[in-house]
Amino acid sequence: MLRFQARRVGRVRGYLVLRSDSAKEATAKKAKALGPSKDRENGLRKLEGFKVVAGADEAGRGPLAGPVVAAACVVPEHVTFEGVEDSKRVSETDRERLYHEITSHPEVSYGISQASPAEIDEYNILQASLRAMSRAVAALSPSADFVLIDGPHLPKDLPASVQGKEAVIKGDSKIYAIACASILAKVTRDRIMVELDKTYPIYGFAKHKGYPTAAHRAAVATHGPSEVHRQSFAPVRLAAEAARLRAEKATQALAEEDPEVAQEKEKQGKEKEHKEISTAPTRKLRAKRTKRQHQAS
Repeated sequence: MLRFQARRVGRVRGYLVLRSDSAKEATAKKAKALGPSKDRENGLRKLEGFKVVAGADEAGRGPLAGPVVAAACVVPEHVTFEGVEDSKRVSETDRERLYHEITSHPEVSYGISQASPAEIDEYNILQASLRAMSRAVAALSPSADFVLIDGPHLPKDLPASVQGKEAVIKGDSKIYAIACASILAKVTRDRIMVELDKTYPIYGFAKHKGYPTAAHRAAVATHGPSEVHRQSFAPVRLAAEAARLRAEKATQALAEEDPEVAQEKEKQGKEKEHKEISTAPTRKLRAKRTKRQHQAS
């Protein structure tokens, strides 16, 4: 049975206007089906006088390893690319194609930056992401005078050329330039993780790109984290502590199995025992002397 609930949204010429939940859902689905739009970018250019409007996004906030990568992109009003969407909704093949088309177009300006695992550990993932976004915007040529940022947070240290900025929640599915930036950031980061897989093959970075899959967590638990893991992330921190304890136990067990170490321990034990035996009479005499002194007093 279809549930139909009316909500008040305003009055027109004295009449109460109602809008159903089903109508709202239909509108939302229609907007989603249309994909990212250039309406906001074009409005900023035509109505508010901004000349270079950029979109910025990041990729890789959730993984346990690797950098977070940010990209900024300026797409002219008349330039479009087939299949531009939020990078999470685009296949890997199409992302690679779009990356090539966007970066090779002579009228498109873009900048890409990253924050290393060390920077993430120092500043936290949110601040590291915003710092990377600022650097990506700074890399644009010509410089942007307005930036649309994906998400609820805005970088504090954008270039001086930026006269206006706006945070757009789910901007990668609403704003065309942000969607393009999300594709550039995602492809760049995936390529970095594939390269890191060659250096650290035991973790399987090429498959999961550093995200906390069951296989990745198991590898970290077994081998401990690498230098490209984010040490401040709880699963990595706990795995590092467990690896340290295992290493200590292994070293202790190895030392106990080593004949030379065992002989040295046995020697030390005998010396201690001999010392205790040799000093025992002295201790007894001292005890008797102390007892006599107490009795005399």
